[in-house]
This record gives sequence, structure tokens and C-alpha cells, in this order.
Amino acid sequence: MIEIAKTQVLEMTKGNFNNVVQSFSEDVAKQLDEQTMKLTWDATVAPIGKYIGFYEATGEPVGKYFTVSIIEQYELNALKVTITYNTDNKIVGLNLNYFTIDKPLVSTEKFEEIDFIIGEKFPLSGILTLPKGVINPPVVLLIQGSGATDKNSTIYSNMPFKDIAYGLAEQGIATLRYDKRYYAYPEQAQQLSIELTLNDEVLEDAQLALELLSNEPKIDTSNIYVLGHSLGGGLTPYLAYQNDNVKGIISMAGTLRPLYELSYDQNKDIEAIILNGNFDDATVNMVKTQMEQVEKDIQILRSTLSDVPNEQILIGLPAGYQKSVKNYAGENFINDIAVLILILQGTADFQVYADKDYKLWQSTLKNRNNVDFKLYEGLNHLMMTTNGKQDISEYEIKGSVSQDVIDDIATFVKKHYSEPTDV
Repeated sequence: MIEIAKTQVLEMTKGNFNNVVQSFSEDVAKQLDEQTMKLTWDATVAPIGKYIGFYEATGEPVGKYFTVSIIEQYELNALKVTITYNTDNKIVGLNLNYFTIDKPLVSTEKFEEIDFIIGEKFPLSGILTLPKGVINPPVVLLIQGSGATDKNSTIYSNMPFKDIAYGLAEQGIATLRYDKRYYAYPEQAQQLSIELTLNDEVLEDAQLALELLSNEPKIDTSNIYVLGHSLGGGLTPYLAYQNDNVKGIISMAGTLRPLYELSYDQNKDIEAIILNGNFDDATVNMVKTQMEQVEKDIQILRSTLSDVPNEQILIGLPAGYQKSVKNYAGENFINDIAVLILILQGTADFQVYADKDYKLWQSTLKNRNNVDFKLYEGLNHLMMTTNGKQDISEYEIKGSVSQDVIDDIATFVKKHYSEPTDV
């Protein structure tokens, strides 16, 4: 099957999709035709430059299926194509994800990188970045946002977590970043299907990482901070609630609200654009129909979900997953933690709202004296300078996390840090 997959992926790199589509199972064929496959492929590879060549292929049986992962190298990043076959050699699953080919660990005059493995059942590749010349530095654990993302939180050619790790190390602060579980093991997410929860996707591995840091001799275990981006930012209150060893949390473009509330707002934004724009009647009617369903879904999500079957789709996701989104939302835990808090938000973020989510942090925490707020003019969801597009294509342009953001994180950690003393 590995050789078949290699051939099929090679054909797709050449723009030929007919043979792949002919291998789809009946169910997949109903959802994905040749034209849509081509458009999806072209849109995925466009931001990562010219095709270089084949890099790696692996395969393994997963229950009654066989999953093959093919990694193809492009100029600015790599693409991981994961294909799942049934016993008739038909394709029952096909996923495209950006993939960062591991490069040699970096060592400069100011910092060094060390391999760090999180977990045993699903071991995840991580990097502990340590500043040089600092004995037992404070450490920041980095938790990604939604999706199957690598340790650098790579999107197109942008790597915000790598920017933050290097920037903080140069200011005497260690970081730990690692691959998300379903970036490393996408087939496991497919197996869980409607039973997948935030605990599986994020929290179990974050807990393991915190336990490892608590016993790591190279860092100051009394100065452990958790920085979460987007989804990860909203989960930092829960992680602090569950772990007494967390000294502080940093929400970067995160929200206290359940994520389905953001999805609802984003759908409303799209509706407004379509209804107020110059679109044909078919498009307007389609959006109106979709929004009717979204309105029904949000009412269900805002109610008690205990009687809703896990397989029911609510705003694009299984109810089982949305139940976990509701349960682990930051609003459920923020009033039960007393740790240090730093809230970071960009005004040009079209995914998490400065006028709603940032203000919610402020109103919720207004009576606390252990909280810092930072609002950055013109920064987008990745904490990079916006180019004004205000849609996902904005991330196709290479950028770097604002130095102001990195400096503010460093200042926050260092102002609460006192070097450990020998007893």
C-alpha cells in the first residue's frame, strides 16, 4: 500500500487527480469530486512554494484499515498527505497537513535546544529551549490553537512558537514546545471520530508536559508558566486549576468563551458580508439556509447538552467534541484560580475579537491585581503585523511574532521571578 500511496501522491504533485479520485470509496466519492480535490490541493500547496521532491513514506495497519503518510518537500515547508485504505484498497480518508521537517537542533551563543519527548502511549516530539548562562531559568510551556499543528505552531511558512521560543531564550527564559497529538498521529483522531474530545486533542498531553517540567532539573520548577494561543489560551485557566505547579498563565489571542461562540460570531460575520455585498441570489439563499441551521445549533449548544447524542453535528463539529468545549471553557475556571495572568490580543484579529473577547477578560478580571493586559494595534491572530486582508489568506505571507509581544511576555515572567536560592 505504501508504494500505491507514493504513486498516487506523486500524481497529485503533477496536477493529476483522476487516478486518486477513481480510488475513492463510495462514501468519499460522494463528498469529494476531482475538481474539488484539485482546488483543495492547489490552495494548500500555493503558499509553500515550488515542489522539491519526495521526502518520506510510512505506513501501518490501524484496526481494519491501513494508513499511509507521505511527506513531500516544498520550497518553504513540507506537506504531509495521510491516506487511509480499506480492505478493498479504496481510499476512505485523505488529509493534507503542513509538516515541518525536523532540522538539527539549534545552539547559538545565547541558547540551545534539547530533544524532549512527551508521553509514552503517544510519544510526542518536543524541544526544550534553554538560555545559556542562566542556571535553572523560568520556563513557559507553549500550547497551540485548534487543528493538527506541529511544535512550531506552523501555518503556511509562519512559525509563531519558534519565534517566541527563540525570543524568550535570548532574554533568559526557557520554553517547551511539542507536536500536537493528532499532528503526529492523525489516524488516531479518525479512529476516535465522534468520541474525540479536547482532553484527547490537547489537555492530556499538556498535563503530561507539566508533570515532566515539574521534575526537570534544568529549569526552575517553581516558575512554570503556561502560554496558550487561541484555543490553547482559552484552556489555560483549566490547566492552572488542575495544576498547583503553574505560577502563571498567558492567553495569546484566546477567549474565556466556549469556542463554538467564536464559530457563531464568525458565521454571522460571513452572513453580513454576503447579505451586504454584490452576490447572486443562489449564494445569498445558500448562506441564509446555512445560517438558519447555525442559529438552531447555537441554541442547542447554549443549553444542557447531556441528552444530545455525540454524533449530532453542531456548527460543523460532533456534539461529543462540543460538549468538551463547553466543559473546559475558561469561563468555568477563571474565578477559581489565583495565579498570575497576562492577556495578549491584537486589534486586527478576525478570529478572536478584541471588542468582545479581550473586553470579556478585562471585565472578568477587573478586580484582580495580579493581571496584566496588552492590546496591540495592527496585530493579527498570529501576533504578527496585519496586511489588511482580514481572512485566512493573510497567513500565507511570511511574518514574525511582534518583538513587542515577546518583550511583554519576558517582562511579565521576569518581574515575578526570583532566582532560586540554596537551602
